[in-house]
Amino acid sequence: MRIVFSIEYDGSSFCGWQHQPSGCSIQDVIQKAIEKFTGKTIKITGSSRTDSGVHASWQIFHFDTNVQREMNSWVRGVNAFLPTSIKVLGAFKVKEDFHARFSAMKRQYNYLLYSSKVSPCLFFNKVGWTWLEIDEKKLKEAIKIFIGKQDFSSFRSSECQSKSPVREMFEVNVDKISDSYYIFRFVANSFLHHMIRNIIGSLIYVASGKQSLKWLIDVKNSKNRTLAAPTFSSSGLYLSGVYYEKKWKIPFNNNDFMFDYFQTI
Repeated sequence: MRIVFSIEYDGSSFCGWQHQPSGCSIQDVIQKAIEKFTGKTIKITGSSRTDSGVHASWQIFHFDTNVQREMNSWVRGVNAFLPTSIKVLGAFKVKEDFHARFSAMKRQYNYLLYSSKVSPCLFFNKVGWTWLEIDEKKLKEAIKIFIGKQDFSSFRSSECQSKSPVREMFEVNVDKISDSYYIFRFVANSFLHHMIRNIIGSLIYVASGKQSLKWLIDVKNSKNRTLAAPTFSSSGLYLSGVYYEKKWKIPFNNNDFMFDYFQTI
C-alpha cells in the first residue's frame, strides 16, 4: 500500500530534507517518527529536496507499508512523535505507480524578503534580509527575464547534480506586501540546487541600483555562475506547493499564509 503525506516544517534547525548520516535532516526525523508509530522501518520519498534552513508550507512525500490504519490515525499518530517544527497536515492512500517526485508536474516556492537598515528580530530565520533599499519598479522589471524555458547555469550551485541546467519557469512575480516586506512566487517544472537563492541575490543587486538590468541579462546569457551575485539567505525560502495531475487526487494547497499575515504588520 502506498500512502502520501502532506506536511509543513520550519527548516531552521535542520540540515535540509535529504537523509544525512548524522540524522539531522527532516527526512530522518520523519522516518523515525513513522517507525515509532508503526514499529517498522520505512523510507520516505519527497517531492522536493529543500536545503538547510529552507521551510515548507506544503511538502509532499510517499512511502510503502503493509500497516493498516485510518488516514486520520496516520496524521495524529505520526504527529505525536514529531517535534513542533514539523507537522503532518494530511494523509492519502494512492495507487502504487504514484511517485511524489516524478509524478509532480510543477513546484512552487515563495521567498519572503525583508528590506530594512536593521536586521529582523521576531522573524529571524523566517525571512531573508537585505539592508539595501529596494526599487520596486526595477525589481518587477528584472524578474520578467526568468520566465520561460531556458538555461539557468548562471544560477545553479557548483554542487548541483542535475544532468541539465534547463528548466521551464511558468510563473515569476513579486509583490510588496508592507513597507519593508516583499514576497516572491516562483513556479517551475523543477528547480536547480540554490537556483532561487542565486536569482534572489542577483535581483537585489539590480533593484538596489548596485547593478543594471543589462548586467542581469548578460549574466543569465553567460551561463557562468561566477558572474552572478552570491547565494542569498535560505531563511526566506518556502516550498509552498506541488502540482500533480487530477487523476492522483492529491490536493493542492497554495498556502500563501505569508501574504495574509505580513500584510497586517
